[in-house]
Amino acid sequence: MLAPISGTRKDGRSSFRALKNYLAQERDRQTREIRARGEIVLSDNLLSPETAAAEMRGVASENTRVKDPVYHYQPCWHPGGRPTQEQWQSAANKSIQSLGFQEHQYILGAHSDTEHFHVHVMVNRVHPET
Repeated sequence: MLAPISGTRKDGRSSFRALKNYLAQERDRQTREIRARGEIVLSDNLLSPETAAAEMRGVASENTRVKDPVYHYQPCWHPGGRPTQEQWQSAANKSIQSLGFQEHQYILGAHSDTEHFHVHVMVNRVHPET
């Protein structure tokens, strides 16, 4: 399994809202309608997919020293590999724990739109309490 870390935007900042929207929805190429994209899992300290980005932005605003609070990486499986939800969720949670983010806010977005099944992990670098 590989887990590339995504860079920041060209302006040096990332957006919880834009990334959450990318993880959760896509536009149908033919009808141009917006539809759900893969499975979404939230950390226990987020209320809902609809409010998650605003919640994360609110926590991040409490710490002005962190210039880019969005941390984003993707555990990827080998081509043709398709883990169960329990397997990919466990792998993502282990990676979050290994990075020391287990108490932070995060969103997991599973995608199978490429030959490599992958899970986007978006973490708020700012701890919700400390």
